[in-house]
Amino acid sequence: MTAKTPEGRAWVEKKLSEAFAEEWDPRRPSTVEVVEEGQRIGLRFRVSGSKGVWKDIHNEPPVEIVTARDAEDLVARGLSIFLMKHPVWPR
Repeated sequence: MTAKTPEGRAWVEKKLSEAFAEEWDPRRPSTVEVVEEGQRIGLRFRVSGSKGVWKDIHNEPPVEIVTARDAEDLVARGLSIFLMKHPVWPR
């Protein structure tokens, strides 16, 4: 199946909402932007720098979201890499 389902973005946003229900690091606020490219959905992870400028930390490439599991995989993969690259996250 290659068509994006109408629920795709909603599934991704729900998973992100669950992941960011609590603020992760008040010293370095973070945000995730859902990026749609045609039938695919990707993620852009950012943190706020010391001067309040948003810096891209990781871009998860767009993929087709056909099932809720696809959305969960996209968010989990993106968050994993984001945390490895986060400037002040404990390693």
